[in-house]
Amino acid sequence: MNGEYIYVCQNCGEVFESDNEYSELCPNCEKTKTIEKKCCKCSIAYTTSDPFSLYCPECKKERDSTCKICGVPIDKKGNRRYCAECAKYIKNEGKKNDRELFQTRKAVSKSAEIRRAKRAERGGPTITEAVIEAQKLGISYGEYMEKYT
Repeated sequence: MNGEYIYVCQNCGEVFESDNEYSELCPNCEKTKTIEKKCCKCSIAYTTSDPFSLYCPECKKERDSTCKICGVPIDKKGNRRYCAECAKYIKNEGKKNDRELFQTRKAVSKSAEIRRAKRAERGGPTITEAVIEAQKLGISYGEYMEKYT
């Protein structure tokens, strides 16, 4: 025996060792432990060994074989979640979002270039130069920009 703690199983009465300080069930009973739960969809009580289960077996089958968007029955092949039409829609939405993000980033960088060009035309200091000068004078950046530009 290699465990640090010795326990008596609360279910079958077998003596067992465990590294866990708070064990109540032996390894055999732990594997066959069932929990009574209530289905989230149909509210029927069912027993399961999965503590994270939310649906009874009938609702789980139904849920797994329908499209997550429109609810149309689909052939469950691999990890499919959507019918063919909804899958096309989801795919196009992703491309649309990527395009919008790219255009936004491009516009932001272009507007930054325009601001730099205007600043260079005025002949004023860059932001970093203005901050350094303001620190040397012991005033804030805003005060420096009001007085010296």
